[in-house]
Amino acid sequence: SPKSTSGSSSTSAMTTTTREASTTATTTSSSPKSTSGSSSTSAMTTTTREAKATSTTATVGGASTAPPATAGTTTATIAAGTEWFPTMAPPMGSTDAPGAGSSEAPGVDEMLVWSGDVVLFTSHLGRVLVVEDSEVVADAVTMHDNDNSLWFIEKAQDEAGAVFVGDTVYLRQALTSFHLTIEGTHVRSKHTAPIGESERFVVEAVDREDGAQVRVRDAIMLRAYTGKRISVSGTFVHASWDHTGSWEQLTIHKRDAPLELPDTPLRPDTPGALMNDDIVTLKAYTNKLLTDEVERVVAQFEAMGEREAWVLEKDDLQPLASGDVIYLCAGGGKRLTVQNSDVHAKWDHRGSWQKFTVESEKEAGQLVLSGDSIMLRGHTGMFVTVEGESVTTAPGGQEGQSFVIELQPEPVV
Repeated sequence: SPKSTSGSSSTSAMTTTTREASTTATTTSSSPKSTSGSSSTSAMTTTTREAKATSTTATVGGASTAPPATAGTTTATIAAGTEWFPTMAPPMGSTDAPGAGSSEAPGVDEMLVWSGDVVLFTSHLGRVLVVEDSEVVADAVTMHDNDNSLWFIEKAQDEAGAVFVGDTVYLRQALTSFHLTIEGTHVRSKHTAPIGESERFVVEAVDREDGAQVRVRDAIMLRAYTGKRISVSGTFVHASWDHTGSWEQLTIHKRDAPLELPDTPLRPDTPGALMNDDIVTLKAYTNKLLTDEVERVVAQFEAMGEREAWVLEKDDLQPLASGDVIYLCAGGGKRLTVQNSDVHAKWDHRGSWQKFTVESEKEAGQLVLSGDSIMLRGHTGMFVTVEGESVTTAPGGQEGQSFVIELQPEPVV
């Protein structure tokens, strides 16, 4: 469940900010650009925005919370101008741009994302990216205390206009004016002065060329100066990998647009329930953990490290139950695979060779919990089997086919 943020409720002052300006922002971008970085000017995209933004009012103080989430709700509307949103500092640079909430501006496509808009991001599972004690995490799908999830998206060099794939942007937290920052592999929100390379992100999108306009509900990626992209593993947000998979795809929303969330149940009250995208370990009868050695999978070590962490993947968002088909993804993005009788994690494929049926002493459909013993049946009908330190497959009924599956708080990076 989402954590509440502390804040003062004793202030009853009202702050009204009136801004009236007429602007014309024209952005010209070459499209497309080659992936090697060379520019191609065979097509030009020009966007002109003329708008008038007036009278934006925000409430300061009081208990400022989102409407309570209702079970089964799949759409939550983020309405601009309500006291749910705290007073926010104006955008950097183009302060006269209409920004978010200017639906009265004539002729403006409100589905486009503009520099200065207030946005939030959801992961591939619909979890909202929020700030908790300076760390960015992916919270549950409910909308409580959502002010910690709002960001000004601002183009570098204080440029005005629409945001395009290939643009370099800053993300400034609306509540605190702190910037989204990369520190090693950590993703944090902190005060930085002056803004440096750690706060710059290149907007990317799968199957879209540089120069394409970013629209509300687009799935984008944010590439840091390290070349790594922001990734979401369950609730854990980091920048460890240069992958371009579903974990790196973030859906962008504007604060005045409906936030469409998947119809996903929250984690059940049953302690130890296992969900899609959870981090787990698999302990063999020898008390050794299943370890990814890339070319092969072994059971050599008792201590958990990055190579012993596996991401549980399912094709549905229900808790893991006996009889379910799963995938197990290693820290490098490669999945546990059965090839003939060999077991390895060489490929990032998600086909039949990577599918495993979970079998246990429980009846089909009963929840498999952290600490339960399971067996993994591959596509060949053979079971993953530990023989000494080696991992192979064999017909059922052998000693080394039982694994204790245990939930871990987050991967080791």
